[in-house]
Amino acid sequence: MKHLVILFISFLVNLSYAVDWVSKTYSTVTIKDTIKLPNGSIYSNFEQTGQGTSNLEKYVISNCFGNRLDKKGKLVEIIVFCKVEVDDGNKYWTKLKRTTGDSDAGVSKFKFLGGTNSFNKLKGKECTYAVSYFKNKIFGSNKCQISNQLFEELKK
Repeated sequence: MKHLVILFISFLVNLSYAVDWVSKTYSTVTIKDTIKLPNGSIYSNFEQTGQGTSNLEKYVISNCFGNRLDKKGKLVEIIVFCKVEVDDGNKYWTKLKRTTGDSDAGVSKFKFLGGTNSFNKLKGKECTYAVSYFKNKIFGSNKCQISNQLFEELKK
């Protein structure tokens, strides 16, 4: 019982030191190639370039490449790899994979693949994103719960 109480207190302490890193992103998608498959599905590969801001008080620009498969206006699968450059000279890389949702909106997770300096501490971390599409524009928001200590490191 004593170990259970200590574990519970440790959980509460860690929770109290967590911070939400929240960002807004805006991107333009350029379809590079599209194939209509015999079953009516549409497979496409694309490039996505964009920019964003966050509560780290930094600006970012992103360059992404991905593939998606749609059938009857519904997303079957999307995979996107991004390189993100931060205005302080740092970089990080992410992978997004989603297999559900509409073609014009969605919510899922993305994963950090690595980064420079303190951003490398995010490697393996999964965070939540939500996107909406209008024509070839993407409007997104990301939320990632990280320690207060890491949040302060990333702000420097």
